Amino acid sequence: MITDKIYPATHSMSTAWFGIDKEGNVAIFDFDENGPVPSGLSDEVINSIITDHLTSEHNGLRILELTDPQAEEICRMLNPATSSDLPGFEQIVRINPKYREEFEQLALKQSHNDHWDSTPVMLSPHLGLYIIDFYGWDKKAIAKLIDDSILLACTSFYLDKGDKWDDELGKWIFNNRFSHLPFYFYCEPYSPHQLIERVNIPLYPLKENQLAKDVRDSALRFDCSFQNHDRLQIAEYYPCNVNFCSDSKNPNCDWLPISENEEALIDEYTFPVYRCGVNCFECEFSTGNLNNIRLYHPLQRIDLPTIVCIHMNSEYIREFWGTNPLNLKTAHIPMICGYPFSNFHDTYDRDIHTEDETVRKIFENCHSRMEEAIDFLRPYAIILCDDVRHFLAERYPVDEDKIEIGGNVYSLFGIADLKTRREELEHLAGLPYRGVVRSRIISKRPMQND
Repeated sequence: MITDKIYPATHSMSTAWFGIDKEGNVAIFDFDENGPVPSGLSDEVINSIITDHLTSEHNGLRILELTDPQAEEICRMLNPATSSDLPGFEQIVRINPKYREEFEQLALKQSHNDHWDSTPVMLSPHLGLYIIDFYGWDKKAIAKLIDDSILLACTSFYLDKGDKWDDELGKWIFNNRFSHLPFYFYCEPYSPHQLIERVNIPLYPLKENQLAKDVRDSALRFDCSFQNHDRLQIAEYYPCNVNFCSDSKNPNCDWLPISENEEALIDEYTFPVYRCGVNCFECEFSTGNLNNIRLYHPLQRIDLPTIVCIHMNSEYIREFWGTNPLNLKTAHIPMICGYPFSNFHDTYDRDIHTEDETVRKIFENCHSRMEEAIDFLRPYAIILCDDVRHFLAERYPVDEDKIEIGGNVYSLFGIADLKTRREELEHLAGLPYRGVVRSRIISKRPMQND
């Protein structure tokens, strides 16, 4: 068990995201720097999840409209606003609803200044509840809001789990600073040898039907109830990155706790890594000898992909950045082993400029791995990038809108169809996953005390 934090944590994966359980409840997860952390999450903090990712935009404001009981529970944590102690930085505020329009205009003007750009978040229009960042505001403007009885109450919107090691309990413990907010909160300890822990049960939980569809689509999904799970192992649900837990015999697997007394060897990936098994000169020259095919996604959260994109140059992956439903449901498979691993920010791009005949030789050695990956996923459609279509047409039956691979026929699209046939692709992306489902848990054993 890791009991002391290492500074600076150059390996840090600290971030946050949100999830939805089978009952439609919303939870916020604070992941610590050693993980496990679901792969592909951006760098976030708890505050930004609430203000940036759970909200939608309307008339310049960000909106996360709460029910009256949810908003009233937050109001209980507010303190009267006084001009002798002006609020600063991020605050939850309550204003007199009669001055809502005037307040919003001022807030929008003050929030977009030379010092800072922070859009106000409206939580309850008729109760006058907002999240405001006062950094960069004119202090006279804040004082006038208070003196004119427009700004009535406020409190700091600083959310931190306040974790520390407890020698007596032999575990990392957390402060519950979230008790009036309408979210379940799960906090991850510094040590990955301890389960992520629920630190707050809201009195009035936020429900997924209070979120916009695009927000719901980017949530982590759980087939359990947050109400009934005070601890959980996130790596059981999603491919994760983790430090200090790898198994010497299984480099892509980690020993992680699944209960207080049991741990499991968990695969970091949802899908198999398809290895070429051929150490030929062409593979080494073309791909840095990374002789495998790994399913890839810009966010790497390809838990239930329904579309496959086949490419040879990873530049095409740029077409799929973003969290819209099509991007989230598209898995990327390289035609040639190792190609998705090139870093397209480097000046040297090994996604190469290889002669056609060399590519054909490499593909002859590893095409079956691509076929296995596609057969594993059984997508509803395959998108062929421009750089691979003529190679695949030489090996597989291809017509204008169909391709047959491994005896199965798939709807066929090109990169240009991301614009011209977008609606059709999004429909197919929204269909249920029909590929193989495998558990990432490989084996279990009693908790080790090392």
